[in-house]
Amino acid sequence: MIFLPLETLQVEDKIRKLELNPMKLPFVFLIILVSCLAFLVTVDMLSGMSFREAVNILAQSFTVVTVEEKIIVAVAVIIPFYLPLIGYFKKKRKQKQIEAGKK
Repeated sequence: MIFLPLETLQVEDKIRKLELNPMKLPFVFLIILVSCLAFLVTVDMLSGMSFREAVNILAQSFTVVTVEEKIIVAVAVIIPFYLPLIGYFKKKRKQKQIEAGKK
């Protein structure tokens, strides 16, 4: 059995009680996506290309993607938005059930 200091347990309890906004996940996902794309364009521009050429190369890299890869990319883009939307609709349905029960 491992014994943790009391302060550690109190911090863990505070973390468990912390309610996270489910819409933070898509926002963070979009920030990471945009920053990665900006990084790729910036590296191309530092190597001597113009902005238009850098963006064109980035866009052309998606033309050689196979159908299976496109499906994987689509699923990876949808997942961060799927979970918060499901939570939102469950919460909305529960509120309607509570309101219907009060009437």
